[in-house]
Amino acid sequence: MKAKIDMLMKLDCFAFKSEKYHPGDGWQKTALHMVFDAKHDLRMKARLVAGGHLVHVMDTPVYSSTVKNVSIQLLHVISHKDKLDQLCGDIRNVFPNVYANEKVFVARAGPEFGEHKGKCIMIRKELHGLCSSSEKWRSHLADTFLSFGFTQTRFDNDV
Repeated sequence: MKAKIDMLMKLDCFAFKSEKYHPGDGWQKTALHMVFDAKHDLRMKARLVAGGHLVHVMDTPVYSSTVKNVSIQLLHVISHKDKLDQLCGDIRNVFPNVYANEKVFVARAGPEFGEHKGKCIMIRKELHGLCSSSEKWRSHLADTFLSFGFTQTRFDNDV
């Protein structure tokens, strides 16, 4: 748990303010909690999750499309026919790579935040649980690929 929070702090996900600090208009209060999981290979995973269910997001885009299964299957057929190598990977800690759309804060940091215990936490970057996290990451990844010269297909915008 400490390692996960330390990593998020290193990625500059939070801004800590004084204990009496209260953000102005437009900021919404939420909560943080840890979700623990055991993977299929018995690795243990911990994830710090923001309480997106506590945040009103009517003016925030939240839809995030995903690649169609048939698109993946067609790409496998095309690459096999053209004798191309296929690579796949996993991007870890995706959400903290983009800044948050929602203006959210946590009133008081818990003891897991060490020296920042009791301070107000301003969430600067997307976390699991925030409603716009997937949309922001998908847009960021698409923009990155487009900047490298890739183009989207007409059939599936996620390819």
